[in-house]
Amino acid sequence: MRYLKLFEKYTSSEKMHNVKDICLDLIDEGFVVSHTRHADDIINAGEMTVAGSTTVYLRRPIFSDFSEVKETLERLCDYLGNDIRFISILKENTSYWSQLYVRPRQRSGVSYPQPSVTNFSGYKFSAIRINFMDK
Repeated sequence: MRYLKLFEKYTSSEKMHNVKDICLDLIDEGFVVSHTRHADDIINAGEMTVAGSTTVYLRRPIFSDFSEVKETLERLCDYLGNDIRFISILKENTSYWSQLYVRPRQRSGVSYPQPSVTNFSGYKFSAIRINFMDK
C-alpha cells in the first residue's frame, strides 16, 4: 500500500487534475487528453523539456479547426500562466511539430507576457501539446 501511495504521488498532481478538468469539454467532443511527466531534460526540435515538467497532449483522429479548441486553450493559458514552457501544434499535412509559443529563458525580475492564442486561428491540426512546469 505504501508503494501505491508513492506511485500515485509521482503520477498525479493537483495541477494536472485541474488541467484535465479544464479539458473536459474537449473530451466530450472526441479529443483524447493525455500527459507525460518528464524526469530528465530533453531537447527535441529546439524545444527544451526539463525535468519536473509535464507535457499535455490534445489529440483527435480527424483534423480539427483551431477555433474548436481556442476557448479551452485560453483557459489553460490563464490557469498555467508563467509555468507554460512551450505550445506546439501538429498541423494538417505535416509530420513535425510547429512551435506556437516558446517562453524565453527565465531571468530574475523579468515577467513575460501570457501566450496569446488569437494568432493561432486558421490552423487545421491533429494534435496540440503544452509543456509546463508541474510544481
